[in-house]
Amino acid sequence: MITLSCEINKVPVTVILNSGANCNVIGGGVVNGVGLKIDDTSDTEIYNPSKFDILGVIREIEISILSQGPKWKQVKITDNFVSNEPRLKFVLVLGTPWFQENAMKLDIPNKTLTLLDGTNIPLVIVQEISPPTQGNESVDNYFEMIKVYATALGVDLDNRDLKGTFFNGLLRENKKEVIRLGFEKPLNVIVKHLNRISFGSLKQGNDSIMEFYRKLKKYYKLLGNDEERHLKNHFIRGLSRDNQLEAGRCGLDLPLDELVARLSALENLTN
Repeated sequence: MITLSCEINKVPVTVILNSGANCNVIGGGVVNGVGLKIDDTSDTEIYNPSKFDILGVIREIEISILSQGPKWKQVKITDNFVSNEPRLKFVLVLGTPWFQENAMKLDIPNKTLTLLDGTNIPLVIVQEISPPTQGNESVDNYFEMIKVYATALGVDLDNRDLKGTFFNGLLRENKKEVIRLGFEKPLNVIVKHLNRISFGSLKQGNDSIMEFYRKLKKYYKLLGNDEERHLKNHFIRGLSRDNQLEAGRCGLDLPLDELVARLSALENLTN
């Protein structure tokens, strides 16, 4: 990972240089912390190299980079995509567009970046980046952490070493499922399989009616299953015993959204 010393509005910001990224990405935490404003809101997906959901775009940001001397060099960054990805929340990633507009030479051995005007910028090159582990996270959240890790390394999700890192960080039961499925499968396929396994036994537990319903909808969307009949059956099966009885009293033939609304209203009265 290659970083440089930077400030935005006199606030220190962690900057990662990634010439393999196809755009500039700034974390939502940085945006809020330094007082920036989003110019255009959007729910567009970008690939950097993995997929990210974005909150919007900041058309131009002026940053101060510490150059040799030491002096501060003012540099503008255009078209900055704002993301709330957990591991990118407090960093700024400068990708290919920034290199094309500002950089003349990247000298890794001498840890120097030369800008178009000849200014030399000292770099910090971190050889080792601690890989994430699943811990108490869901497979989905862990995969998001792996995506950010891949971005920091400048590799894509088809990288075999990255897949090995993903496997090593999984919980033991999930490792067994990967072995059963086949390690040679693409990482996206492996993640989908693990989600399907954990999804099949998804229960309401301590979730509210609406929390459980939203969680189910998220997983069904993730699995590409948009049939309400399947979602409704799983929803009813996963409810607590008391809520299953309430669902029967409300009427199991109700449309799912209406059934959820009635159960949620009953739950709120009880609470």
